[in-house]
Amino acid sequence: MSGATKEGAVKIGQLFLFAHHLTSGWMTVHAMLMSRIWQAARHVERLAGARFAFVEVPASGLGAPANTRRVTEVDCEEAVARWMRTGNGPFTAMKPHQEAVDPQLYMHMSADEFVLVLCALYCSNRGNKPVAFKLATNLLSSAAVQTRIREVLVPRVAARGAGQTWKMSAEQLESVWLTECMLGLLEGVAEGAVPAGSDAAVQARKVLVAAGVRMEELQPHCGPLVLSVSIRAATGAGDTATVCRLSALMARLGDEAGNDLAAATGHYATISNILSGKALGTSGAGGRNPYPLCKLRAMLAKANAAERRLARWNMGTVIVDNVSTQMLTTLRDSMAELAHLPDTAEIHLPYKLGRGDAPAASARPASGAAATATAAAAAGAQSSTRGAASATSPASAPAASCSQAGGASASAAPAAVGNKACHGCGMALPRLQKCSRCRQRWYCSEACQVKDWRAGHKAECKRLAAEAGAEAEAAAK
Repeated sequence: MSGATKEGAVKIGQLFLFAHHLTSGWMTVHAMLMSRIWQAARHVERLAGARFAFVEVPASGLGAPANTRRVTEVDCEEAVARWMRTGNGPFTAMKPHQEAVDPQLYMHMSADEFVLVLCALYCSNRGNKPVAFKLATNLLSSAAVQTRIREVLVPRVAARGAGQTWKMSAEQLESVWLTECMLGLLEGVAEGAVPAGSDAAVQARKVLVAAGVRMEELQPHCGPLVLSVSIRAATGAGDTATVCRLSALMARLGDEAGNDLAAATGHYATISNILSGKALGTSGAGGRNPYPLCKLRAMLAKANAAERRLARWNMGTVIVDNVSTQMLTTLRDSMAELAHLPDTAEIHLPYKLGRGDAPAASARPASGAAATATAAAAAGAQSSTRGAASATSPASAPAASCSQAGGASASAAPAAVGNKACHGCGMALPRLQKCSRCRQRWYCSEACQVKDWRAGHKAECKRLAAEAGAEAEAAAK
């Protein structure tokens, strides 16, 4: 299948949009496929407001300083052929058009052009934020254009998939369109494609709010991960209540659909919202104060279980990539501080780290199995804390090992673990080392272990060790 012709490009585009729907846009596109999508976008350069090209540095210019190197354009078909044949090829490049795109063009674009425009928007979201912002604005800001896309173009494209393996409903295709447009607006404002206080930025925020509402309406038809872009939009608008509500919704739908990435992300965000006090005053159980510790622990257990399942598919690092490392560290440190309290305790909010002995309202003594489990968890946390303290050495020692940098050392002998991914760099390698304390994290090098320790493993190592020990004890019984 070639994107050299418009017909071939549309077929590539439809398959790509289906993949986008399946992953809710949370996918890494291989450079070979990206060259095809880039080629498809060339057919709608007028609508996209930019030129899509392939360039490379001639061999004669490789030795020149980076700021003086000249690049030459490579024929599109030749560039794609090289990528397909060798897995390597010229760089992609994008040049915005000098003249603005006439908004009326979008009122007359065909279903084929709509598919290719979404390909162009995906490319520009990852290659040129100003171009992406302008294109997203043109596709969302006009009520007339929105109506035509939603009521005419989306149903037409969706109808083509009838009986095909890549079929999508109109609602699912609409979510792909909204996701990429919202990303274009969000990142355009965040990265300075337009001045923060400009009319364009203000209008973009209004459009994002409306698009977020529509995305929630589409939710029964789409994966829960599409809510992540709506959460970002609500965060940018300072709408804390919506952030809390959508995070909890993502967690619940992720559990129901077996979507571990959505479940882990949603539960972690919800726990953070509750502990920080952001959820106070919102409707639902999350807004109560004090808050039952047993419910926080139940959410954390679900998030941890989902993250472990992701790790089996070499996706453990995806959580860290898409959730604030600082938020995760604070959340896990806070829950570790509360490990000595019984499940019946209720935590006064907002919870401040370092307040592990804070008074708990109605902290009734636990009994039976609950008391035993709580005592075991507290003992495990205390034991792990003592182990961490004894493993810490001055970080200034020359050629410091991971232990000297402040963490547990890796096992001396590398373990053969198939395709497990390094938790430091994400590379999947046949032989990795595991953390000697928790034995749940894998590394390709000492440098990667130090990096992961500082990025948050320091806070979770003792928890992982305690959980692994509990699981082993349960399995032995």
